Amino acid sequence: KNAIEERIGAIMKTRRMSVFMKILATILFMVVTVGFITSAKKNDDILQTSSNQAKYGKSNKNLEKIQIDINSAAVEFIKSEGKQNIFADYDPAYYEVNIQNKKRIISVKINSKTGKNNASPIKLYIPSKYSQYIDINVKNGFVDMNDIFANSTIVAKIESSNIDFVFKESFTGIFDADVKESSINFVSMNNYKNFEIDITPNNAVVDTPDYFKKTENKYIYSNGNKNAKIKLILDKYSVADFQW
Repeated sequence: KNAIEERIGAIMKTRRMSVFMKILATILFMVVTVGFITSAKKNDDILQTSSNQAKYGKSNKNLEKIQIDINSAAVEFIKSEGKQNIFADYDPAYYEVNIQNKKRIISVKINSKTGKNNASPIKLYIPSKYSQYIDINVKNGFVDMNDIFANSTIVAKIESSNIDFVFKESFTGIFDADVKESSINFVSMNNYKNFEIDITPNNAVVDTPDYFKKTENKYIYSNGNKNAKIKLILDKYSVADFQW
């Protein structure tokens, strides 16, 4: 961590912020990769089953939420067209996936079997009817999120990971995340129109558009009807990059 802090200070003195963000993101990527390799073995006991296509079968009209736990794995979320089930495509030589229904909660547990992130990312297919409420915990992971969460309420805990989230014009959801030692990258297709954004940086590196307001302890922004919301609490070893 001290090395990261020293590197942050050096870059801030010599580079523009845009270049700085790219370099620091690379450093964090390397840190996450090392953590991925060293920690995956500790998480092997979390999962119970392995298959190259895990899925949840029956529809549940009283479903409250999906609980997703990702440990030392790369995951891409994909909207499932014409499918009734949540299912995952992956290489069982590298990953384990367990999907279960637990008292109106769909539990999705994903873990690495080898500790090496040299397999193709897991593709996790989620029908839109199941994506209203999402709890997601990511540790030592690489996660690509997209418009399947356009209307979702997402509560996330992110540690030693890299998260990419693209917001399309139709996004009216909530993303509420506690972020530690991670890089989180947002892209808005409409310049954060109709967003309300609240960021507590805690000395983390935050790169935002000029129209975000910076106070002593926060970055804040609001526009239009405020139907889309982002709330982040970062630690000082994290990076949040808001692209537009």
